[in-house]
Amino acid sequence: AIYVKSKDWEQQTAAGGDLRSANVMSVFTFKRHFSMAQKNHEAAKTALRDFCEALLAAQPDQGRIIDLTAAIVDSEAKARQYYELLLESHSNSVQVLRAYGSLLRDIYHDEDAAKVLLSRADLIEDDQSATEGGSIVGGGSLPTQKSAEQKRKEARRKK
Repeated sequence: AIYVKSKDWEQQTAAGGDLRSANVMSVFTFKRHFSMAQKNHEAAKTALRDFCEALLAAQPDQGRIIDLTAAIVDSEAKARQYYELLLESHSNSVQVLRAYGSLLRDIYHDEDAAKVLLSRADLIEDDQSATEGGSIVGGGSLPTQKSAEQKRKEARRKK
């Protein structure tokens, strides 16, 4: 049952072709690491937003600002660590490349590095589409999701 569930998950996720031959443990490890990366990424974004609000307050609370700074640093470091672990074993994962690119853009404000990762994800996705006759096997993309992804790509290319 675990094997069947993991294979179903592989077919439904946009994690990229390198998971197709993965064993069950690596699939669960991927899911756990990706979940932790996303959780810490969101925590860093929330702490960054709260930090900005605290700075703009009429009476800034220095203790809160210090605590929020520590939360940002801790969360972003953990998110980055998980994304880098994921890329070591799943270097062609469109899902991981896009999420890590988002972290670099959202938290580090590193537009150049984010653009490299997002462009790489686009290339992999385009290659998968061309190789597989327009469908992304193992990617879980539905026709409506595909058109939304194409719109995002076009919007990024116009920038």
